[in-house]
Amino acid sequence: MSANRSRSRTAEGSAANPVSYEGFDFRSLWVGREKTTAIELAIVRAAFEKGSRERVLDAGAGFGRLFLPLHRDFRESVGLDANRVELAELARASRGDPAARFAVGNLYHLPFVDGAFSGAMMLRVYHHLAEPARVLAELRRVVAPGGRVLVSFVPGGTLAAGLAGVASRLRDTPWTPAWRSAFRGAEFVRLAETPFPIYSGTADHFARMAHEAGLVVEREYRSGIEDFFPFRHLPLRSLLGLSLRFRPLPFMLTTFALCRVPGSPTGPLPALDEVFACPRCRRALGVDPKRDGTITCPQCGPVGTVDNLLPDLRFPPG
Repeated sequence: MSANRSRSRTAEGSAANPVSYEGFDFRSLWVGREKTTAIELAIVRAAFEKGSRERVLDAGAGFGRLFLPLHRDFRESVGLDANRVELAELARASRGDPAARFAVGNLYHLPFVDGAFSGAMMLRVYHHLAEPARVLAELRRVVAPGGRVLVSFVPGGTLAAGLAGVASRLRDTPWTPAWRSAFRGAEFVRLAETPFPIYSGTADHFARMAHEAGLVVEREYRSGIEDFFPFRHLPLRSLLGLSLRFRPLPFMLTTFALCRVPGSPTGPLPALDEVFACPRCRRALGVDPKRDGTITCPQCGPVGTVDNLLPDLRFPPG
């Protein structure tokens, strides 16, 4: 393999070369997994205290699997995704809700001002990141001091990761999950050469990434056995008990790390329509989602567009 090809694969899915995941059928992955969605909704509601429910960012909102049932739990909600097609459908489904906003964006260059949110969640996204510490640092930046950040990941090098591999092959999942790293010693590995790269890291690797980003891990929730026989036949109440009330169990596949942004709140959040920022210099932008046209930063020039209520602030521009 040439050095140039090696570098391009390393950069894929990174800040320099983000992947939009347009064309990836995420919806098919969730057919018949209503219990998993119900458990994840319960984890989000348990994780965010009353003070963190003022305004939440759903980083990787996709087609709205969690955003739609959750956004009324928060006073205001903002959904962000790199997949414009999926996000446009979600925005249409939420049209008319004055407390919801959306933006197409790059997780490595979040198009929001510092401290714009009281909380953020990034679920089922971490394994798509080539440089997770940079994304965690961006989440820390846009969440106000004292706020919470909830991140899910599948820790590699575990029995649960091995079980996930067996299950994915039985379901003919279109991408290789973190199971291979169950048999590798590396802390962070890329798993498959696909158009949609997947990465796997150990629990220790995540803890170090969170620490480097300036986040403090407060507690963990876990879930995942509901995808396996015979556990999928357990009542939902029992599965919720395992995820929410008991000490995290090692055979649970997915870890949900609840992190705190250090410090105490210093004042009110900016108004909802004032949260948008230039993805290059992070200067506040006066974005009116109701007006189609070019979004221009006074310092950087044109940085995005608004089309049919959906700001597109990807960086580099999509």
